[in-house]
Amino acid sequence: MLDFLAGALAAVCVAWLAITSYRRPQGVYVRSLLGLLAASGVVVALAFASSAFISDAAGLGAFLILVALLSFFAAVAVIACAAATLRHLVDWLAAR
Repeated sequence: MLDFLAGALAAVCVAWLAITSYRRPQGVYVRSLLGLLAASGVVVALAFASSAFISDAAGLGAFLILVALLSFFAAVAVIACAAATLRHLVDWLAAR
């Protein structure tokens, strides 16, 4: 049940980010890049900090979980940029 709630919370947060990026698209590309770089740093720090507690048998599984977390952050950045691009496209079409 907790994993379902975490997934639902993540979906709501991504939807909120997409709506916010659509409403105010100024600077979304730079903020998405900076957010992705910060998230990459957090994932690397998490991997470094947890490496002492993870056994050798679970090494690849832990690595794949961290890669999945980083790919989620990358997907969020792409969704934000896509929403901002859609807003720019809508504004461009409305101005024609």
